[in-house]
Amino acid sequence: MATVYVNRFGRKGGRGIRPWLLIPKVLAVCGYLGALIAMLSIWFGSDYANVPHGTQRLWVLQTISILVRWVMIPSLLAAMALGLGLLLQIPRQLLRMRWMLVKLALLAIMVPTAHLVCSSAWRALRDAAVELRHDRAAERRFSVALSLTLVGSCLVVVLGRLKPRLGQSPFVARPTPRSGR
Repeated sequence: MATVYVNRFGRKGGRGIRPWLLIPKVLAVCGYLGALIAMLSIWFGSDYANVPHGTQRLWVLQTISILVRWVMIPSLLAAMALGLGLLLQIPRQLLRMRWMLVKLALLAIMVPTAHLVCSSAWRALRDAAVELRHDRAAERRFSVALSLTLVGSCLVVVLGRLKPRLGQSPFVARPTPRSGR
């Protein structure tokens, strides 16, 4: 005979849809950060400035392009969509918290800026590689943009994981309990 589980602690069964959104979001964020770290390791590991002109330079740029197109962007879009789903569960409570506002502002600034700077630098590097010339300014811009994107992304992850109060009173985000009388 099977044993029956007895709920001795009074917890409600199930947590709704939250785990079904949270687990894929964590995996999507890991995919995004992993692709970004892979791009940085390929970029700095290739020593692009000293690579002879020709197919090897184009290979580095093509590998980075494949990582961006097939891993980084889909992972970022999935993480943002799943994060929006998590936000829409309790939007009033979450939007009153300063860490969430800082995280959303950082994302709103970082994602388009990183895209514009990295893509323009990548196009300049590709054009220079096709024309068999060096573009040191684009190389530096791409290196700095990738590095700052990783730092900003890690900051967003830390904000989402630690949820610091940022000077906010703990009673502002939670409603006061009402008496049953």
